[in-house]
Amino acid sequence: MSPRGKTVTMSERAGLVFPVKKLSTFVRSQGYSKRRGKTGSVHMAGSMQHLAEILVETAWDCAAAAKCDRIRPKDVQRALEIDSDLAALASVLGVRVCGGGVARTPKPRSVTKAEIKAKKSKRKAERKAVALLAAAAAAVVAKSKTKAAKAAKAARAVPAKRTVPSLSPAVEGDDDGDEEEEEENGDAEMSE
Repeated sequence: MSPRGKTVTMSERAGLVFPVKKLSTFVRSQGYSKRRGKTGSVHMAGSMQHLAEILVETAWDCAAAAKCDRIRPKDVQRALEIDSDLAALASVLGVRVCGGGVARTPKPRSVTKAEIKAKKSKRKAERKAVALLAAAAAAVVAKSKTKAAKAAKAARAVPAKRTVPSLSPAVEGDDDGDEEEEEENGDAEMSE
């Protein structure tokens, strides 16, 4: 309670019109999370109020364009179509405005014979490419099978040599690159 004896609601404290306490109770009753802060419901109410303000403002502009004094469901439907952000949100949520009429869709354009012919030739080329790829893949598989068979035959013919790895640590300077440098230096000394 405030010092004057009048209670101040959470909505009044936040400067919102939307009911913060109802949203808080709803979130708690639905069991969305075990823990929640007081500011979460304030933020949710503020976001909902902002979206409602945008929708009503755009709908009012639509009604004024139609020379009407009231916002009708048709105006709300048009507002959802005009504003791209609201349209995206409405499509995700599956919003339908009751009494708003049929949502406008662009008229389909007529397809010319040339476009149909081009589409058919493109499909034909794609089918041909797929067939060529399948044939190439079959050839690679066949080659690999014959190579594998030859390798297996050669492995059976020659007994495998067992090599024992050396246990001595690698010595610095035993790189192949060093030997090449020494050979180059030796060639340079010989040419002098």
